[in-house]
Amino acid sequence: MPSAPRGAPRFRRSVSWAEIPLAAGIAALAYFCLLLAWAWQDADRHAQLLHPSLTDGNPGINGRAQDVLRSAASMQNNGMYLTLLSPDGTKVGPIENAVVGDFGHALLAQLMAKFRKSPLTLVSLVRLNYVITAAGLAILAWMLLSMGLTWSAGSCLVLGAYFGMPGPVPSADISGAYLGATALCCVPVVWLLGISSLEDIPKTPKHLAQAAVSWFCLVGSYLLRQPIGATGAIACMLAIAALWWRHRKAGAPAWIAAAALCLGVIAATKVPNLMAWIRDRAYGFPPSSLPHSHGLWHTMFLGLGAVDNRWGIVWSDRYAFERFLKLHPGIRLLSPAYFDTMRHDFLALVREAPGEVIRIYWQKLRMSLSLPGLGVAGVNAFILSIACGLVGAWLLRTKPEIWRPAILASFTGVLICFAMLLQGVLAKPSIEYLHPVPFLAAWSLATLIEGLSPPASMGPTGKRRKP
Repeated sequence: MPSAPRGAPRFRRSVSWAEIPLAAGIAALAYFCLLLAWAWQDADRHAQLLHPSLTDGNPGINGRAQDVLRSAASMQNNGMYLTLLSPDGTKVGPIENAVVGDFGHALLAQLMAKFRKSPLTLVSLVRLNYVITAAGLAILAWMLLSMGLTWSAGSCLVLGAYFGMPGPVPSADISGAYLGATALCCVPVVWLLGISSLEDIPKTPKHLAQAAVSWFCLVGSYLLRQPIGATGAIACMLAIAALWWRHRKAGAPAWIAAAALCLGVIAATKVPNLMAWIRDRAYGFPPSSLPHSHGLWHTMFLGLGAVDNRWGIVWSDRYAFERFLKLHPGIRLLSPAYFDTMRHDFLALVREAPGEVIRIYWQKLRMSLSLPGLGVAGVNAFILSIACGLVGAWLLRTKPEIWRPAILASFTGVLICFAMLLQGVLAKPSIEYLHPVPFLAAWSLATLIEGLSPPASMGPTGKRRKP
């Protein structure tokens, strides 16, 4: 066998195009881990930041975070889930007794405390937020990879780390992990939009695993932050409607599959109530009438006070509670009767001055679209997401050679952006609530670009071509 010429390189081969996604994926993962490690080391500084909402009467970061720390102390002292100690440390009650937002953040803090001897601190909660963000992005990237969307998965990690580690509002409050919760609520939408046949859902282990992960991700986002989970649930319903429309000619099977998927989404939103019911039975607490969130009608009413208005309404829980007790004495705050009354008061204002309500919502729409910090390379993130949606719809109709799974997946960010814009209009246009939007818009654009160049082994429907 002839030997290689003297001085010739021992190993020589050309780089295959198939290796480029692998190299890019490794680089994306390295960048993701590097920013996570940097943010982890900087957690002490972020734990000292004060939240702007402290100025308008709301508990703010330190108040909510302190409540979460008391719930962690309850776990270490009594081993009881979804409870918290009283301020003097002598009594234990349901977590709804304090303004802690939603169950998820406090529950994760309690799980951390269960395996620690030392008490949790604000720094611990900051790092917990980084873990939530990293986990949400990693699960979303896994879902994209399982659907063959390599570049989209890599861009998810890179863009998520860039926009979310540590993010524009790093803190010990759950608001520091809103991007992670948003990534979790994207997972079921990506899966639903990527379903090629309703008949495949219950058959293959891969589809079963994707369905299970999607459902738990929707539950997780709803537990971490109910409004974000609600945007995911709305986007899921829209994706189910689109899925049914594509397979409507199948008749009854399409209706049954769509109904089952809708029931799954509704069931995910009921998990917090189920958890509270189990806790009450396990620890002997009387059934609580206090919910773990402010509720739709409380938010809708206060949303009229996010800007100047003729009624003098102020975006503040304290204002809402004091006003309610003055006008409706004898009704317990945050009880079912409270929400019924808030719904009646809100609709009464709409009937009294519909023009004023329209003006308020129009002003908040303009504020949402012009918030600083919502740009992607100098382009407004909402405008970019709308453009991605329009281009994606045009490509689906006119370009049969595109890779449909990537184009459909790009609509995930578009749907969630639209739902968040609706939240800014109906509630409050604030960077605290809307800071995941640039990530969603940039990731949608990256996924859309991937759809323009399908892999050589794939056909336009996402299935492998026959040799």
